[in-house]
Amino acid sequence: MTDGFDRTSNAAGPEPQPAYPTIDIAVFGAHLSGQPLNPSLLALGATRQRACLTAPTYRMLALSGPLPRPALCRVSRGGVGLPGEVWALPTSALAALLVSIAPPLGLGTKIAGGCTSGNGLSGNAMLSPASMVATMTFFVTGIAVNFLISAVI
Repeated sequence: MTDGFDRTSNAAGPEPQPAYPTIDIAVFGAHLSGQPLNPSLLALGATRQRACLTAPTYRMLALSGPLPRPALCRVSRGGVGLPGEVWALPTSALAALLVSIAPPLGLGTKIAGGCTSGNGLSGNAMLSPASMVATMTFFVTGIAVNFLISAVI
């Protein structure tokens, strides 16, 4: 006799999916397709979604180092629209991406009105609340990532 229920299937049901499996990030400079740091996005499982263009309020600065890197900074005058790309990054890979971005660059400073070095130096010197929040966010994130890495390694 049967009760009509399939007892052979997984009783727990399908694996739950994360609410936000990816996060869209805009990249510029060395992380663009075909550029030196693009393979790091691909290794993290990121997929290119589309091309994008900034508002005409940005400039690209050249940072020196072993791998010269461009820094996107917001300016009050003389800005241009800069080409970039939007990539879907698995949320589980966000911390790895943040750790891989060498200072003074970072992710997510548009809300605070500019680049990380601008917020850390000029913005705080002008007592800008947005710059202070951005700088504190970067320090807290850096400390948290340091503890996380130390615990894993």
